[in-house]
Amino acid sequence: MKTHQLIKKTLTVLLVFLYCMGIPAYAANIDSSNKKNNSFNFDLNKSKEEMSYNSFFLKENDKYKYLPLLNLIRTKQFNKARTELNRLLKSTPDKPNLYNLLALLESLEGNNDAAKQNYQKALGLDKKNISAYLGLAKLLIAEQELNSAKINIQKVLKINQNNISAHMALAAIANLKKNYKEAEEHLLRSYKKASKNYLTEIYIASELAKWYEKHNKPTKLISLAQELEKKYPEKIDVLAFKAAAEITTDHINLAEATLKRIVSLDKSDTKHRLMLANILSKQANRSEETLKLLDQVQAIRPNDARPLIVKASFFLSQKKHTETLNIINSAKKLFPSESLIHQLEGDLFLEQKNIDKALNSYQEAFRLKKSYRVLSLLADLLVSQKKENEAISLLQDQLQINSANIEVNLKLASIYQKIEKQNKAIIHYQKILDASPNNILALNNLALLLIDSNKNDSLMLAKKAFDLAPDKAVIIDTYGYILTKLGHYKDGLKILEKSALLAPHIFDIQYHYADVLHLTGNKSKAIAILEKISGSNKNFLEKRASIELLNKLR
Repeated sequence: MKTHQLIKKTLTVLLVFLYCMGIPAYAANIDSSNKKNNSFNFDLNKSKEEMSYNSFFLKENDKYKYLPLLNLIRTKQFNKARTELNRLLKSTPDKPNLYNLLALLESLEGNNDAAKQNYQKALGLDKKNISAYLGLAKLLIAEQELNSAKINIQKVLKINQNNISAHMALAAIANLKKNYKEAEEHLLRSYKKASKNYLTEIYIASELAKWYEKHNKPTKLISLAQELEKKYPEKIDVLAFKAAAEITTDHINLAEATLKRIVSLDKSDTKHRLMLANILSKQANRSEETLKLLDQVQAIRPNDARPLIVKASFFLSQKKHTETLNIINSAKKLFPSESLIHQLEGDLFLEQKNIDKALNSYQEAFRLKKSYRVLSLLADLLVSQKKENEAISLLQDQLQINSANIEVNLKLASIYQKIEKQNKAIIHYQKILDASPNNILALNNLALLLIDSNKNDSLMLAKKAFDLAPDKAVIIDTYGYILTKLGHYKDGLKILEKSALLAPHIFDIQYHYADVLHLTGNKSKAIAILEKISGSNKNFLEKRASIELLNKLR
């Protein structure tokens, strides 16, 4: 039986195994900010929510006794689980794992204090209960109580120095403290300790790979993939891991060869045929190979819309509009409720500059499935047609569902800025910062909006955005611009010089730099920059101001 099929068919047993090991509970905390690439997830990874179930760790002899309860929790049947737990605790109040299960249930329902109390009850019955220590540590990590979490993890290691979950938790703590070398060491230690169990080993390898990707360590990533392949040369999951590593590190030729090995080993595989088709579609003169793979996927999964969607996307990328539309029309007949097909139709009409038809397609796509991408496109198209009020109404309808939606509030704020309703824009940026205090875009834009009405807050917000994103030219520019507006010319010049070097082709930034140069006495350099940007055919927001300043300085 092929590896990936085996994993799927033994999911229930695997869940029990993972609960015992406690592997994923802490992995979620290692690099939660890295959402760019899911290539290393294998079939073992769970969603963030499902990973939290694994804070309960069963003893070997309790495995099957508590499995029904654990499955009630895993499937979110919380009321039934609570009723059954209360019944069991009444008859057997001396079982520590029942309190661990109750703690898990409380944590999933957001009752962290109650969860901690139940973990403590478990420890009162069993001072060496690894499950309880790890459960407590997980809650403390989430609350940023990292030193207290570490104390609990160290207690686990005194009981069992080889506990993989404890080392994963230490990696999470080190990462949150920005001790990246230590985090890597703990991840590697976990990986080596898991070497006797294939399923555990590849799970931790996937976490280590994501860590290497985030921290830009391509050589180590490739070495890890090659090591796994050498150990498991015929396992499809490992080959998929290797292909993902090769794609991530831009070894496209190697990735192509690896993907071809996968599809030759598994004649029913569609995922990697689609990945291979994606690689080939970006290369000249390989259309025939690409279409052959897409036809294979369609033959394997005739009742799946995805092959048609990918094929239509391919033709659209090739500017073959007639072929694209033919496939879309066929797909709509077969899968009338598939939102992505209507999105593609909207993309096609948008490329053909048929805005009315694009709007209709996107509206149907959004009706079938709420998607921020489609919502954003609809709002932008309405604004482009001077229908700002319709765009605002559409976005406000979504805020009725979730008033704290950051993306919708950002879009609304940007539209209000565009139509010069600055007070309303300010309200939405403040809503974003209430929900997400470190949202860089909201900090940056609100700083600019407050520059005349509240200088102190404006500078504070700009400084915070700069501290969070010190290498983003637009963010640096805002901070430097506000410093100069408040009369801090020397500091502003230093900051704006950095943004100008980072973004030589963003002429608004160049104008701000030229402006502060002339204010600090460097007239000749200011003129040189202004002549370059003012004489360009490129339009930018500060173009009129740059021409006026140039005329003034000459």
